Amino acid sequence: MSTLNEKINFTVLIDKMKQIDRRTKIIGVDRRETDAEHSFSIALMAYIFRDYAKNINLEKTMLMLLVHDLVEIYAGDTFAYDVEGNKTKKDREEQASIKVFSELGEDGEYLRELWHEFDAIETPEAKFANAMDRSQPIINNIFNNGGTWNEFHVKWSQLMKRMSPIKEFSPEIFDYLVENAKPYFSRNGMLIDDNDEMFFIGDEKNPIAKLVFKEDADSFSILEVFVEESHRNRGIAKELVVEAKSYADFHKKKIIPVCPYAKKVLDKE
Repeated sequence: MSTLNEKINFTVLIDKMKQIDRRTKIIGVDRRETDAEHSFSIALMAYIFRDYAKNINLEKTMLMLLVHDLVEIYAGDTFAYDVEGNKTKKDREEQASIKVFSELGEDGEYLRELWHEFDAIETPEAKFANAMDRSQPIINNIFNNGGTWNEFHVKWSQLMKRMSPIKEFSPEIFDYLVENAKPYFSRNGMLIDDNDEMFFIGDEKNPIAKLVFKEDADSFSILEVFVEESHRNRGIAKELVVEAKSYADFHKKKIIPVCPYAKKVLDKE
């Protein structure tokens, strides 16, 4: 059992969660939420969505959600779609977990175990907790007209990868979020999907439209733009080029229009 002094000191320490800004914004307010606000929201969501969880310890899940971001007091928040930041996240947070939870003495050992359990996403409670953790920013973005997806030019493939724990936990919640997120990744009512070499509309193996690209550290080359003949009067090709340019500009990469059509569009922009 932790001492009274350790409990007081830990209480003072966790107050710092109110100072750590995340990327997600509060619904309807032009302000980023803090770690404390996020943790409160998802802990309460565990209770709200408890009927979607089977054979789980709800109290344990809610406590897991309340402590899952405490390491950010020392490690800082890492944006879910920050490729470079996520390369060092695991090591930074592991070191931070030792420092944070040791502040609470013996009771901190259990909290650190919960933090590791959440991170592993293996137990029913951890799967439920991760589904809530990842659903909340998506809900906020949907009700903020795209929110940080627009601000940070998040790609559909990135969102789908981020949503995998939600899909495993509850296909129903997953389907709702997908349908309501689609408009913010669409142009002319058509979802723009992507992989490592192209933006495309329709089936990946047989798309009705695609923009093939080559991306490296400093440049983004548009190699080909293709649209099926039956869809060529809808302005889809131009929309794909504009999407590619927006992505390249945000990531500060020189855009190189190898494809003549892309060059024509970009010359008019």
